Amino acid sequence: MKTILCLLITIAAFQLAAFSQCGVNHKELLDKYCTGVYLQHQELDNASNGKVSFLFKEGDRYALYFLNPSKKLPEFMLTGSKATALKDVVRNVNRRDNISLFAFTADETGEYELSYKFGTNEDACVLMAIYLQNLTLFKPGVYSNFEEMKYNNPSAPLEQKI
Repeated sequence: MKTILCLLITIAAFQLAAFSQCGVNHKELLDKYCTGVYLQHQELDNASNGKVSFLFKEGDRYALYFLNPSKKLPEFMLTGSKATALKDVVRNVNRRDNISLFAFTADETGEYELSYKFGTNEDACVLMAIYLQNLTLFKPGVYSNFEEMKYNNPSAPLEQKI
């Protein structure tokens, strides 16, 4: 009985490892393909509701990365509330590495709800990451934690020009 139970657990573990889409090393993918200041990441699949929400700040440039190392990358369409308030939108798809990038600037501060749509009925999962791209717009100063950097609010601002 013990042997059968161990065998069943091993088979279940193998199936999860062999057929999982997003069971990947997020840090390795993000470090390899993404640039800017990391804000967040999450896994998207075509079984979910197809919507994500973000708070964007007016004038800031963002990059949305879609990574799928295990299967061909599905097509994405980003639409939804305030989608017209995204300016300077650039889309870049790298089919060889299964990466899709949307870079844009927020035209107004607020919550943006973006919709995505997989171009397949086949089970698919994609790692989505968002990065802040405008590193030169940080206020000069000492940032003591990630939250201060995320909101561009240094705890010790520098008044002198460096």
